[in-house]
Amino acid sequence: MNPIHLNLPPGSECSNYLYQNLDIEDLTQDLLTVKLVTGFYIDVGWYPEHDPRGRYVIRVFHGTWENQKLNRPITTRYVGEVVAHVEALARHYCRTRVPALQSSATIARPLTW
Repeated sequence: MNPIHLNLPPGSECSNYLYQNLDIEDLTQDLLTVKLVTGFYIDVGWYPEHDPRGRYVIRVFHGTWENQKLNRPITTRYVGEVVAHVEALARHYCRTRVPALQSSATIARPLTW
């Protein structure tokens, strides 16, 4: 079984992998964790574990699990959507925050999930 390739920012570290097809015993809470260089983590799990009717659940936290960053976890039944969300979240949470030097500077609004 080959893992799905994720297009992540430089310096990102993955624990575990995502696969196109998983057996029921592989559907666990600990499918993938991406550690970003900014101290953010993206966590992907399957809930409820081992239940074929469950869903992928994606969470983002900073530093510790208690410091969740999304208002609600992202859920989906499709691994392709998981890949798209993880890549987009990684890009978003790896952006360098630069303060405006002038009051007339335009600041991009952050994405909301």
